[in-house]
Amino acid sequence: RHARPGDDVHARHQALHDAIDWSYKLLSPPAQALFRRMAALPGGCTLATAQMLGLEARQTELETLGHVSSLVDGSLLTRLTDPLAEPRYGMLETIRQFGLQQLRSRDEEGETYRALGAGYARLADQAWEAIGGPEQKPWVDRLDAERSNVRAVCEWAIQANEPGMVLRLRTILWLIWAQRGNLADGHTLLQRALALPGPVDEGQRANAVYDLGNLAFELHDFETARAAFTECYDVWARTEDRDGIANALNGLGLIDRETGAYTSASTRFEEARDIWASLHNEAFVALAQFNLGTVEIAAADTQAAESSFSRALALRRSLNDVDGAAYALYYLGHVASLDARLDQANEFLRESLEVFTRIGDRSGEAYALYAMACCAWLAQDDHKALKLFHAALSLWHALASANGIVVNVDGIAAVAAARGDATVATRLLAATEAYRARIGIVPPWMERRVIESAWAAIADRLDAPRVEEARQAGAAMSLDEAALAALRLVKRSADDVPVNLLEKLSAREREVFVLLAEYKTDREIAEQLFLSHRTVERHVGSILAKLEVKNRRAAAALGASRRASQALSA
Repeated sequence: RHARPGDDVHARHQALHDAIDWSYKLLSPPAQALFRRMAALPGGCTLATAQMLGLEARQTELETLGHVSSLVDGSLLTRLTDPLAEPRYGMLETIRQFGLQQLRSRDEEGETYRALGAGYARLADQAWEAIGGPEQKPWVDRLDAERSNVRAVCEWAIQANEPGMVLRLRTILWLIWAQRGNLADGHTLLQRALALPGPVDEGQRANAVYDLGNLAFELHDFETARAAFTECYDVWARTEDRDGIANALNGLGLIDRETGAYTSASTRFEEARDIWASLHNEAFVALAQFNLGTVEIAAADTQAAESSFSRALALRRSLNDVDGAAYALYYLGHVASLDARLDQANEFLRESLEVFTRIGDRSGEAYALYAMACCAWLAQDDHKALKLFHAALSLWHALASANGIVVNVDGIAAVAAARGDATVATRLLAATEAYRARIGIVPPWMERRVIESAWAAIADRLDAPRVEEARQAGAAMSLDEAALAALRLVKRSADDVPVNLLEKLSAREREVFVLLAEYKTDREIAEQLFLSHRTVERHVGSILAKLEVKNRRAAAALGASRRASQALSA
């Protein structure tokens, strides 16, 4: 008979399977066991992670390294990181699927995933102690590297109807979600785990519901957030958990603030602060004082807000809460800008941005860039404001943060309106206005000033029928569409970058520069271009020197320009 097209494909797959099987059978039994269990890790692993895999014999790190070396020698494992970095190993997907088949055939799945779950829970406890301090970035980087692995453990637990495992891992997941984005994924994962019928400790469930409320709040799902915080409050009130009660009050206060119920928000934050003060929990006293300041600035009481943020800053510095202190600095910068003290505002904001960048808090970076953009806008430096709004929006878009997207789209619209691009500005403002109306958000004072200024500029340039036409078009846009439209507007408006500078870049540097202009991290660039982290760092340093800029953010702003985009795509 004639060969069918699929026969060759099947033959190649069978040959590959046989080759993997042959290499696997050459391994010692302990190395085979390690291979099977490492297949449960789609994101690869370090030696430390490999030792969490629950092998029967308690192996030393040296023994584990020996087994890993035999897997590398047998081409079943590949080193993923630079030789000078901490070793991280992974498998080609075909090899990993073979390993998973072996794991299932030996009925080792449950033991493996439970061992990983316990190991990651211990890792989260260690990381939690470092969060907020100077060691935050390396810890968050380490947790982020395990994101897909933790996700795989949670997926297995959900399929196996073991919700307790997912809820025990909520700390590590929250740290990744809060610092590095993808909040919607976390929200969905926790909802699925909480919906399972398996037995869960009431206290553990309340803590998970509280995290669900925080995620829902960040995603502007205020109905779900309010229900979650109310459920937690009821549980903690019944069990007389005063710290829990304060946490629930704090969560409800955040919703009140965002929906414009400022009096209620202040009352809840004050109650929470008093409870934490009675418990001598100074870190959370600082949190409540900070949140009071956010209500005061939203209500345009800059004097009270400055006092609250100054007290929060002093407390957080005394506790060595580096990240928390940076957020207080960020808000002090906001207050100063609203009082027209722009030089002082920029000093606060530059300091906060430096801290956020150093410790790897990408959300904090985006907040600081937004506030610096507002300062530039107040100073009528449209060119600088546009670049900073673009940088902040790019980060928020990558983090999928609705609130960050909304305020920066408004900022770009305000600059566009002032520059005469009134039709596009109207569409952008209408899109964010429609989003706020759907969710029930009341913009705070600073944001209202930006919005009102934009509408005033539009009224000077467009007649009522044209405003209404553009407004209807904008209201029909999704928030993501509005964000992309705003980013495109900045690219069209950016100053030209001298093309002769781009000609200095090598072909590989151009590839790195394209991703740099999208505000990718070195790690993200390395993964996309299949380079080592160290190689990417070297390319970025060379790009900054050749483009004659001081930092990667300035290089990214150059990459956003129209002529740069055309030259890079040529």
